[in-house]
Amino acid sequence: MKPLLIVGSYLSPYVRKVLVCLELKGIPYEVDPIVPFYGNDRFSELSPLRRVPVLVDGDLVVTDSSVICQYLEELQPSPSLLPTNIRDRARARALLDVWLEAATALAQVRWAAGEMDRLLDATDEPVWTVSAKGIWLWATDLAPARVAALTAAGRVDEAARFVAAFARGLRGRDAPAPRAALANCRALLAAARLGPTRATASAFGRAAAAWDKLPRPYDSLLARERQALCLIEIDHIPTGLHLLTTAFRGFAELGARTDVDRVAVALATHGSRGRRSGRTRAA
Repeated sequence: MKPLLIVGSYLSPYVRKVLVCLELKGIPYEVDPIVPFYGNDRFSELSPLRRVPVLVDGDLVVTDSSVICQYLEELQPSPSLLPTNIRDRARARALLDVWLEAATALAQVRWAAGEMDRLLDATDEPVWTVSAKGIWLWATDLAPARVAALTAAGRVDEAARFVAAFARGLRGRDAPAPRAALANCRALLAAARLGPTRATASAFGRAAAAWDKLPRPYDSLLARERQALCLIEIDHIPTGLHLLTTAFRGFAELGARTDVDRVAVALATHGSRGRRSGRTRAA
């Protein structure tokens, strides 16, 4: 099968939803990481409202994440992501397309803004639903946000139980995106339990590598940033600064301005440590 083209930024939760669907079904795809509401005239032709995601399959153009996922379900029925019973399918679509999608998007906004108390509240009900219904395959973007919120609140043991439940929910499933999310959750848990250590840095490195394989470059860069900061804290400064610089450039390429500004501050703060370290070794 010729790879499908997905037009949309990796930063968008709606683009992420479509990518998860593609990954679970094993459908080959390529991504044109355009920034929402921007782009050239060609993008305007594909998406008159200049919104993402857009799916291009030959001469067919499909917009709206829910419509795209329904098209993918019919394009490749196996493995099915929805129940076989028509009533259950309707309930599942309502849950995933309306409620869980909105909850996940809100959680991502809270996390990006550093609003950890509000993030905890935003993930309470959706996480309960995912757990109760056993729909862990759809927790790719929700699970790391939940672990971040729990560890920030000092509820590390609860975060560990959640990560263990997530791992059990994925057991025996060929699901690269949720497994990358699980690696990210384990790295966040290691950071809360161990602090900045070599083991923690390695955990974030494994998470970044898992995101890279999909590929999910934005998530990979976030993990690389955390890996870099761990390395800097344990005095592996040159390697840490190299990874931090790589993250800075990657965020800039994706148009992630808030992340660029944050990493720029970190580089300015820790760059002087690197220069001092270099002078000390030279002496």
